[in-house]
Amino acid sequence: MLLLLSIKKLIRLNIRLISTHQNWEHHNVTKLMLIDADDFIISSIDVIKWKEPKENVAQFNIESFYTHEDYRGKGYGRKLFIQAIKLCTSITCLRVLKGNPVVSLYEHYGFNYDSDDNEYIWMVKK
Repeated sequence: MLLLLSIKKLIRLNIRLISTHQNWEHHNVTKLMLIDADDFIISSIDVIKWKEPKENVAQFNIESFYTHEDYRGKGYGRKLFIQAIKLCTSITCLRVLKGNPVVSLYEHYGFNYDSDDNEYIWMVKK
């Protein structure tokens, strides 16, 4: 079982949680990142909020979730994913590359398979 990193431990390890925002015509993107003291990106994730979501369609997409291989299995990615979920206030959809082992993390937080194409699996949480 992974031990979730506390904010105090992140501070002690000199790791910062930062976010950036971009506004586009049809959506906004918030990128969350865990950065170490040398400005190395440990983990990052994008939360996309559609400005005019359609009925029964995800208002939020979580995409581009990455944790550097040296930091996997230590709770960093899980901590960042939890922060991303907190930004989402309605139906949320995940786009995941087929074969990505992070699917089990998503399932643990209540996301379920919805559909797929040649490259991606789509998972939804309502």
